[in-house]
Amino acid sequence: MQRLCVMPMAAATIAAGLLAPLMLPAQAAGPYDGTWTIDMPATGQGGSGEFACPALRIQVRIADSQVQGTLQRAGTGTTVETGGSGSSAAPVTGSVSPDGMLNAQWSGYHATGKLNGDQGKLNVQRTCGTETATATRTAR
Repeated sequence: MQRLCVMPMAAATIAAGLLAPLMLPAQAAGPYDGTWTIDMPATGQGGSGEFACPALRIQVRIADSQVQGTLQRAGTGTTVETGGSGSSAAPVTGSVSPDGMLNAQWSGYHATGKLNGDQGKLNVQRTCGTETATATRTAR
């Protein structure tokens, strides 16, 4: 009889051990999670008055302190589509540390900088060189 009591207890212990990795707590939201708009100025003005690198406005999502998104150019000028899925779409990847330091990349662009509250300043390296961009959280 004692053996019958021990077996269900041992089975329950084994089952709990097998299920424990599946029941890890969800990662807590990071302090900078939300939707962010990044504005980059036009730079590299040539003799014809046109900019070699046009102004860009990019929208990304930060979730669990990870920069996420897929961006696709929609022609020339300032337009960049968010959530693009065409053949020219490129993933945005990166991370934000608890103190707001951001490091991200997208299709030849590399951004580093600091977020503070709902604002931030980034240095974005692109074909025309490194420019200062602003970041604004538009939704949490």
